[in-house]
Amino acid sequence: MRIYIQQYGKERTGTNYLKALLGRNFEDIVLFDVRLGSKHDPYRTVAKWMEEKGIVDRGAFEHLLRTDTFWKRRNVPNPDPFEGIHQPVSYEELLALRDGVAKLWYVVSIKDPYAYAVSVNRWRQSGLRRYEQPPTGEPFHLPELRRQCAEFNAAYRSYRPLIEGEMAERFGLTLKGGGLQDIGETVAPSIGVSQSPFYKSYYVRREYLGTLKEGAYKVVRETIDWELMKSYGYSPEWPD
Repeated sequence: MRIYIQQYGKERTGTNYLKALLGRNFEDIVLFDVRLGSKHDPYRTVAKWMEEKGIVDRGAFEHLLRTDTFWKRRNVPNPDPFEGIHQPVSYEELLALRDGVAKLWYVVSIKDPYAYAVSVNRWRQSGLRRYEQPPTGEPFHLPELRRQCAEFNAAYRSYRPLIEGEMAERFGLTLKGGGLQDIGETVAPSIGVSQSPFYKSYYVRREYLGTLKEGAYKVVRETIDWELMKSYGYSPEWPD
């Protein structure tokens, strides 16, 4: 039985790692990341997405398959171990997801807001260049960082009801066999699972705090909704 999952999480919060993890360990997953709206945007229902896209009948859906960049790329069989998890979806399946006949599960990736600030700043400044290395000292554009933090708040505020309700249930996933396997390599968009080991200690040891300059720290401290973040397990306290 196919398990339908919608993925959410702001940029640079490990969404591609989670995608690779699901693909490596479980069978029969149909993963939505950008087909039902961007995984980085606030939550929206399937019905709302269909309304916005004008998917009112089969003809409109078939037009979507011919013209939409992400549906053209995702809605075809793909043997690639990273991209193959998306799998084609029929019009009947889309209607079933909209009407609740088929279950749509949700996964949400999140990151310490301080780590997010460092990561998203590097990404905005240099894209995926040097993706195999941790951020080192890219200059912060503070107005842009403030905007990113505000978007972070909006997105995770919209995801919170998903976590409080259905995410507490079991998905009913089928393990591929051989036990659960982690992804130890760096995973990046358009690259997939690389041959480069991931710089895990950078986050485990919170080394990113040394990259967060005083002005950027102040923006994060003042802009992030820390009351909301408490429900995700994060606080504004700066370690000694």
